[in-house]
Amino acid sequence: MLHFRSFALPAVASLLTLVFTGFAWHQLHGDYLSRREATFSHLANETQNLLQQQLDRSARLLRSAQAHYASGNGNTLASFLAPQLPTAGLNGLESLSISPLVTLEQRDNFLASQRQKTGSGFDISPAGERPLYAPVSLALNAQGARLTQLGQDLFADPEQQRILTLARDAGSPSLSGSLTLRADGSEFKPGFIIASPLFTPGEPALSVAERRTHLQAWLVAAFSMREWLHETLGQKADDLELLITDGAQNSAETRLSPASGSSAPVAVATDLSYSGELRLGERIWPLQINALPTFNSRIGGDPAKPVALLGAVLAALLFYLCMHLSAGRRRSSNEVERLQDALQEAEERWRFALEGSGDGVWDWDLKSGQISFSPRCDEILGVSAGQAAKAIIHPEDESQERAAMQACLDGKSSQYLSEHRMQGEDGQWHWVAARGMVVARTFTGAAARMIGTMSDITERKTASERLQGMAQVDAQTGLPNRTLFFDRLQQALRMAKRKRETLALLCVDVDNFRSVNENFGQAVGNKLLREIAERLSCTIRDSDTVSHFGSDDFTLLLSTLASDEDAHLVTHKLHAALSQDFVINNRHISITVSIGAALFPQHARSAETLLNSAQRAMQQARKAGGNTVCFSLTGKS
Repeated sequence: MLHFRSFALPAVASLLTLVFTGFAWHQLHGDYLSRREATFSHLANETQNLLQQQLDRSARLLRSAQAHYASGNGNTLASFLAPQLPTAGLNGLESLSISPLVTLEQRDNFLASQRQKTGSGFDISPAGERPLYAPVSLALNAQGARLTQLGQDLFADPEQQRILTLARDAGSPSLSGSLTLRADGSEFKPGFIIASPLFTPGEPALSVAERRTHLQAWLVAAFSMREWLHETLGQKADDLELLITDGAQNSAETRLSPASGSSAPVAVATDLSYSGELRLGERIWPLQINALPTFNSRIGGDPAKPVALLGAVLAALLFYLCMHLSAGRRRSSNEVERLQDALQEAEERWRFALEGSGDGVWDWDLKSGQISFSPRCDEILGVSAGQAAKAIIHPEDESQERAAMQACLDGKSSQYLSEHRMQGEDGQWHWVAARGMVVARTFTGAAARMIGTMSDITERKTASERLQGMAQVDAQTGLPNRTLFFDRLQQALRMAKRKRETLALLCVDVDNFRSVNENFGQAVGNKLLREIAERLSCTIRDSDTVSHFGSDDFTLLLSTLASDEDAHLVTHKLHAALSQDFVINNRHISITVSIGAALFPQHARSAETLLNSAQRAMQQARKAGGNTVCFSLTGKS
């Protein structure tokens, strides 16, 4: 019995030390993993946004050139593009070329005309008779200088011919998959192109048939994938592994990145992976981003490892000290006091090591009702020394925190885990992660003592809420984006069906917005979009929603309408509000808008069909000359 008692005290002391160490390790390691995941998520989102911005920037340049050509200035297209290319920021651009559509019957006259213009032996390559040709007649490099390697027939490559055909039928820039491209006679692989059609000035190009009839040429931007990624991301991607494919299937034919062209699958380097997509028009490139092992160096090592090692050393030291104390009970009181001081010093070292990692320690004696907090707890809660017990829990978090605590006290849960807000003397709400466990119970099983830790997670919570908000808001106008708008539309439809109410969906398009960018610059155009967004938001009710889908398109949701007439009144209020001049940079700018409207349940009963009906009505308003409002009739504009 004496031997057992002398062994029990050292064992219990060592066990408590290991328990504290285990809690500290679990908390520190969890915080490290959370910080690591948040850092990777932010970097992956930033990488995707940078690549998407490059695609959008290239498309905008091609659209501006398309508008310049449509205005009857086809002969000055090269002089229009050349000064813009050095400052356009098109990373990885190898060439920007014009390829007219030439039939077999037109080939000889076309060759004669080109040879007369260039003063050289211009020819189409590869040679041979084909029904249609798309030879490069003019090419500029990224600095706006003319290239001499001309005559390459893009229609000779089936994949490039397919992309040119898609661009022609769509009437807008189209994105290719992985291609083998040539520039000045040298190969670079892989790469991709963005093609934009050029139609006969003054001729209609609204339908597919009209576009096929009036197509004259294509404007084709060719990019080197390797340089595109390197110039866009720079050192941001040094710790990331990017896999970009053309379609959902990963193969050597569809893979655009890595640029090695290897057919071997790309392995996930760590447990951190992100999946997204890059989109231009109807073309989607699936994007997967994996963290390389070197990514961990961005956030430093795991602080839990040295704490675990120190805890093990302290546990061994406590075991030895307690054994020595038990064996020397009959020694002098001075020896006992010395050993007790050594034990206290070891415990203080452990507490110092734990608080050095940024965590506070608390100890609750349930018999006396007293709770002792370490100084770090006071700092986390924003209270003066020794006043941590006076901090209050946020009313919204109190019920779940009390439930977690009671479950641990009752033995239903082995650990107490809770993330909640607490308010100290500074009046600020601090997010904390509290962990604890019952380390002693009475003979009846009631909890007698509970110990735990507290850490400040305010920064992590704030970063998480900021990332969530960015994913649902349009960066240009601050309005809800397409994702958030559809979520609100689905909720409004469910409510309207249940209460048998009427709601309206409006599509607002700025007439001839492209002329604003051309006459005043893109910066003024962007500010005009923000002013339009603010004016729309001020015109509707707080319960309604206005969203920006991109470009100059806005979509509004009017819920809980008393009658169809309410929708008519709102559309005319919007039309009147937007008819007033906008003052931007001391310039008065006037615009007109085309508004299309569709009502639920009169015109459609689902979100997709309601939006399609409103868009068709808006197109009808544009065809009528713009500056008007058009309502959908039984689902048809």
